[in-house]
Amino acid sequence: MKLLLDYAFNYLNLYKINLEVYEYNKKAIEFYKKLGFKIQGKLIENNERFGKRHDVIVMGMTKKEYFGKEEDDK
Repeated sequence: MKLLLDYAFNYLNLYKINLEVYEYNKKAIEFYKKLGFKIQGKLIENNERFGKRHDVIVMGMTKKEYFGKEEDDK
């Protein structure tokens, strides 16, 4: 995943990466947090899955946040 983030920020010169994840997917949310993504909002009953409405968590990370985290890890 680090390689993909490096590619996005360095080669594609993206400023920010956003993602959406179902609120019930706790393992994925924790994984994204470890990568440096931050929760930026919640979309209430946004998607239907398995015949039930689910909240969606919106997460994001800027280039500045990513490289700040990288420097902290060194």
